[in-house]
Amino acid sequence: MGWFRRNDEQGVTADEVVALRARIDELEALVVSEQERTNEPEPPATPLPAPPLGATSQDRSQLADVVDRLGALDARVTSIAHELTNQLNELAGEIDATDGSEFDTRLDAAVAAIRQTTEALAAEQTRYEMQFRADLAEIADRAMRGR
Repeated sequence: MGWFRRNDEQGVTADEVVALRARIDELEALVVSEQERTNEPEPPATPLPAPPLGATSQDRSQLADVVDRLGALDARVTSIAHELTNQLNELAGEIDATDGSEFDTRLDAAVAAIRQTTEALAAEQTRYEMQFRADLAEIADRAMRGR
């Protein structure tokens, strides 16, 4: 049975076991040293150089200019929003004031105009149809006489 063989039968010598144990100890020491190295804090980064003295005052003046422009823009947007709100309220009031009677009157007038136009077109079409039949009759009469 292969389960119960002795070490000398497996082909591993005592010297090889000692060498393997030494290598394992060496690798464990290397792992511990790497862990300690990674746990050490990194050295601080070099600080940025201070800006020149003149640039700071110039930057502040530019920033103040931008803040002023944004304030003016905000005021303008607020003003336009109020105007738009007032106009929408007026429009809603006018729509509510027209209770629909004005719409009904306009609708009736539009329907009457459409009806009148339709009747005029029908009368004109009838007149053209009658003229077309008369022209056909005349052509047929001429054709009969020509035989």
